[in-house]
Amino acid sequence: VAYSGLTPGETYKVSGILMDKATGEPLEVNGKQITTEVEFTPEAESGTVELTYTLDASALAGTSVVVFETLYQGDVEVTSHADINDENQTVTFEEEKPKIGTTATVDGQHTAAPSGEVTIVDEVAYSGLTPGETYKVSGILMDKSTGEPLEVNGQQITAEVEFTPEAESGTVELT
Repeated sequence: VAYSGLTPGETYKVSGILMDKATGEPLEVNGKQITTEVEFTPEAESGTVELTYTLDASALAGTSVVVFETLYQGDVEVTSHADINDENQTVTFEEEKPKIGTTATVDGQHTAAPSGEVTIVDEVAYSGLTPGETYKVSGILMDKSTGEPLEVNGQQITAEVEFTPEAESGTVELT
């Protein structure tokens, strides 16, 4: 927080609160507002003082928070900065982008004998999905040596499955 016009040697207090930009109301995490304050005695009429906010942001994906501050001398409010649209006071918690990773096996192994029909099971681990939404994962077997789709009897080998996750992360099998 940058300040100016203060009296050196006097004691001041800056208090701050995190605001939810979408609602304009104080941000609550686990039912509590996120606030902090610091008392300081400036050596010059202008300078800076740092406020630190510590919070569990795991449920704040997609949320923008804005810091509001108030400067006090004793119990008297001297000034405040409370602009919900101030980009310099705003922190946005990014949406987690969906991610997948896969583990392909035949009978639980990464190698198989080239004798007859085999079933490859690809366990697809996902994260960042929206529970209750429907997703489709599609796969195609690739020839590692050529980098091209694998063809058996002139046909590409593909699979797909639709699923509705109950949690933002989990696994689904593609056969």
